Amino acid sequence: MTAKGASPQPTKQGAWFVIPAAVTLAVAFQIQATQKLGGSAVRISFADLISPIVFVALAIALARRRLHWPQWSLPRLWLWLGLLSAVLAMALVVGRIKFGFWLPWAMVSKFGGWFALVWYLVIGGVVAGSLGAGGKERFLKVFLIFLWATCALSVVGFVLYQANVSLPTWLRYNRAEGFMQNPNAFGVLVAIAVAVQLPYARSGALFSPWVHRAGLALALTALVLTGSRSAWLGILFAAPLLTATRSVPWRDLGIAAACAGVVLGIVLFGTPALMEERQANYQSVTGGYVLNEPMFSGADRGLSYRYRTGVAALDLWWREPVLGAGLGGFPHELVKTGHVAEVIHNTYLWILTEMGALGFFVFAAFFLVVLRALWRDKDRGPDPRIAIAGLAAMLTFTGAAVGMEAMYQRHLWFILGLALALPAAAPPSGATSARK
Repeated sequence: MTAKGASPQPTKQGAWFVIPAAVTLAVAFQIQATQKLGGSAVRISFADLISPIVFVALAIALARRRLHWPQWSLPRLWLWLGLLSAVLAMALVVGRIKFGFWLPWAMVSKFGGWFALVWYLVIGGVVAGSLGAGGKERFLKVFLIFLWATCALSVVGFVLYQANVSLPTWLRYNRAEGFMQNPNAFGVLVAIAVAVQLPYARSGALFSPWVHRAGLALALTALVLTGSRSAWLGILFAAPLLTATRSVPWRDLGIAAACAGVVLGIVLFGTPALMEERQANYQSVTGGYVLNEPMFSGADRGLSYRYRTGVAALDLWWREPVLGAGLGGFPHELVKTGHVAEVIHNTYLWILTEMGALGFFVFAAFFLVVLRALWRDKDRGPDPRIAIAGLAAMLTFTGAAVGMEAMYQRHLWFILGLALALPAAAPPSGATSARK
């Protein structure tokens, strides 16, 4: 029986779709394809394709009162999400007024994509609220296993491609990119996975110690082969938190790093010997290069590109400092001046330039209150490990966002939903009893 006035708890039958949805999304988040829209490349996740099915199942369960919306440890979360949505809507309207038409890329990729992120946060909350810690761990297990398999495939594909072995198109790359079709996106995915895994490895959850070590070794190897400086910057931002909360299993991490070093050493010295016509590329770099010459020479081009677009973005923001240039304003302005449409590879500059100081302030405030809620939950919440994992994921995003537009990583928002949602019938961690 339930107490008088208490909300009935969802039954296991009512949440029948939650487990398969969580398991499927754990894989789907890691598969992306790029499509052209309005002259710009738009990345679509496999998760976006299965979301309508999950949405219908969720709507039916809610209509039959067999499932309830999750409670959140962040007070007024829906108010925050509404405010952020209003900021994006305002930026979209500002762009419409300035451009004279609705920019398809801004409408679909940025504005529509925002609501997809909110949706993944909600689904993460449904998983956590319906299934509790067991549901979170089930998602993380599948998420990590598929990631490790992808890392292993990426390492093998990288070596074979460098050896001029004929491979399918999706496996031909100078930088490891998994199924994300972008090395930076894959690098951030791996970095977030490592940051999330460490608290669980430290407590001995999810897998045995040797499985954790093997997985970390594969992840670290693939992370190096992505050549993503943004991903490493993300890990650098998350490292102090993980260290301060004693969430790093140093012995396991050391063994994993040593194993990754051995594999990378084989790649460093073995791969050039397999490719005679490319030997000259390595001779131009003292001591060889762990990845390849095209990536080595491309590093300077990447920094130059980010500097050039960063200066252009700041110049555009200075003209419209309060409301910004409008959603999609940066690539549109470049096209108007006869340049190729480019995007700002910096989340902070993107928000500042296209949503102005007002939008930047709102997003920054939301980010800070999220960090505050997770920081509180790590000590007083019902599941400290997922709170620390969520904090580490958000800080990884903070660092990665300096070198790329990282806000639209779907898995990040799902993990945030897992971390912020309370299990069914659990009170908010900040709540106090009315009785003395």
